[in-house]
Amino acid sequence: MKILINVFFILSDVNKVALKLFGNKKLLSHAQKSLIQTGTSFDELISGTNSIDLAMRLNTCCYMLPENNYCDFLRKWYMFTAPIMTKNENLGCISILSQENCINQDIAIIVRLLSYKIFDEYKKRIKVNNTDVKLTDSQIKILKILAHGCTDKCIAMELGISLGTVRYHKTNIFRKLNVESCVQALMKALKYGIISVDDVEL
Repeated sequence: MKILINVFFILSDVNKVALKLFGNKKLLSHAQKSLIQTGTSFDELISGTNSIDLAMRLNTCCYMLPENNYCDFLRKWYMFTAPIMTKNENLGCISILSQENCINQDIAIIVRLLSYKIFDEYKKRIKVNNTDVKLTDSQIKILKILAHGCTDKCIAMELGISLGTVRYHKTNIFRKLNVESCVQALMKALKYGIISVDDVEL
C-alpha cells in the first residue's frame, strides 16, 4: 500500500516498552540510530512525554508532531498511537512513525484497525485458553478436511484410515464441541480458534 511506504510501526506492551518494530527497513535503520528499538521504554519518567505514554495513560489515540515530543529521540518523528484495550484493561498499543510526512487520517484509521485486529486475536487466544475443548491431532486433521467439504469416505482415503475410524473421531468431535452436525462443529472450531478461516473452503 503506497501510503505506508515511508513509515514503520512499534508494538508496545502495557509497560510502554517496545516489543517489536516492523515496516520500512531504511526507516528502521534510522530509528535504531535514534535509539528506537526493541526494549526501548516510552514511559514518561524515562523518555519524556511522547505519544505512547499519553495514549496509554489517557486510553485514547494520540498524535504528536516532532516539535511536541519532550522525548529527545523522537524529535524527528511524527507519531500516532492507538491503545489496544478491553473494557477494563489496557493491553499495550500500536504506533506508526514517519520522519518526513504528517500522519494523515487514512493512516490513522489503518493504525486503529490494526489495534482492533490485535485485540481480536488476543480475544480468540483467551477463548481458546479458557475453553475445555481438547481435540486430538487426528480430530483436528479431520476437522480441517471436513472444512474443505469432504465426505467421510474421502477423509478415510486421504488419511489412510477406515470409514469406521473416521465416524468414531467425528462422534468424539461432536461430543467435545457439544454440537450435532459438521457445520456446527466447524463454526465452533472457528470460534475457539481450533481451525482458522484459511482452513475453510469457500
